[in-house]
Amino acid sequence: METNSFGSFAVPLGEYGIADRAQELSRTAAVLARTAADEISTPEHPRFVAGSMGPGTKFASLGQISYAELRDMYADQAVGLLEGGVDLFIVETQFDLLGLKAAMNGCRSAMAQVGREVPIQTQVTIELTGRMLPGTEIGAALVALEAMKPDVIGINCATGPEEMSEHLRHLSAHCPVPIACLPTQAYPRWWTARCTTTSPPRTSSPTRCASWRTTGWRWSVDAAEPRPSTSECSPKPWETGARRSARSASSQGSPRSTRR
Repeated sequence: METNSFGSFAVPLGEYGIADRAQELSRTAAVLARTAADEISTPEHPRFVAGSMGPGTKFASLGQISYAELRDMYADQAVGLLEGGVDLFIVETQFDLLGLKAAMNGCRSAMAQVGREVPIQTQVTIELTGRMLPGTEIGAALVALEAMKPDVIGINCATGPEEMSEHLRHLSAHCPVPIACLPTQAYPRWWTARCTTTSPPRTSSPTRCASWRTTGWRWSVDAAEPRPSTSECSPKPWETGARRSARSASSQGSPRSTRR
């Protein structure tokens, strides 16, 4: 279970004038997740809490923030997450390796301060270009991350399962630690004047994950499946016949469904 703390550190919070509350909000997020996880945890099926740490809105490699500043901000967040009871850190959606290194060292600084060690899971974001935002390929990212010795290396966000396949193939062949993957299974494309999705939810994921397993990759987190949305009331390819009929009937009585 992930904490709702993706942006609970000083960089994003500073945009709302509450940067000084980063540790408090991170701690609260961890406590809420810890409580929920413990309620459904059993000896046979224990539940764990991952402390989510996102990239923020400033690019360290471009000089928008210094490495030391970013490291200390992440350390502040990590202290709150540890005090709230997380079982691991998930440093995710990272588009800049320097920012990711700052997050990892911030986590280690926090663990030394609190006196509790937990694993660190790292995940970079590879765009449709096949590279991270600064132009880093997955091979270069892996080499840089290996030196930092995270417990898990993976990718998430930005693209769907299909686009991640080759990056996962490379990680499977060369990564010395377990691999994580959280694809964006359905995401919007706006240039058609309406929001559509690239792949039907709950249908392509099992097939794609099965094909990934044939490459030998060792560990995964299942795909994120945001609710598909559209500005038109047209049937979706993944809907059943009954659901399409019901949806069509309900839309006929709505003035919003009238096309001009």
